[in-house]
Amino acid sequence: MTNAHLVTQDISDDGNQATGNGDNHSEISTTSSSSAACQHPAGIFLERPGYFTIPSMQDLGSIYDPKNGDCLVENFSIGRVDYGCITFPGLTNVAGMNLDELVHIRRKEVHVYPDDARKPPVGQGLNKPAEITLHRIWPLDKQTKNPITDPNRVIELGYNKKIERATIEMGATFIDYDPVTGSWTFKVIFFTNILINRTVIQFRIHLNKATW
Repeated sequence: MTNAHLVTQDISDDGNQATGNGDNHSEISTTSSSSAACQHPAGIFLERPGYFTIPSMQDLGSIYDPKNGDCLVENFSIGRVDYGCITFPGLTNVAGMNLDELVHIRRKEVHVYPDDARKPPVGQGLNKPAEITLHRIWPLDKQTKNPITDPNRVIELGYNKKIERATIEMGATFIDYDPVTGSWTFKVIFFTNILINRTVIQFRIHLNKATW
């Protein structure tokens, strides 16, 4: 498996993909492990604006076990306000993780372990099954090229069904689509490179269907 990331683009009201990355690269991290990471009891580093963890960074400090150096979290989540969230079911040891470097959530994009050299084997660290929610995923009006945010119109267009089909086609497991918030939730077994471009789905790496 190469660089672990997932990329999607808006599905227009005719079922095609529409380009437009928005501000995908506005939050690219230039941080690195520093003394700031050591200030957290578990050595966890996360300073980018808008990013959050569940449990909170403060609570993660109280979960940390200094005897064995572990910070074992049940259903750990990391998200970015108004962009999306990734949840890792089961126990995850997040001790010593520089989340600023490991996880990037952008508009219609999720990157985990962008540096392949630092990516652990499948099943370890954050390279494992996850539930992903991407926000503000709406069809585009063909004439204005603006997102269609009226939930009634979104349903009339059958956009929720198109989202479900697109999820299956990219090898993931569909969970839900909320036309009010444009929130698309699905499950993956591990992270890989996926680019959906118009009606063609290009798989750079095979993604196993999530069955857990």
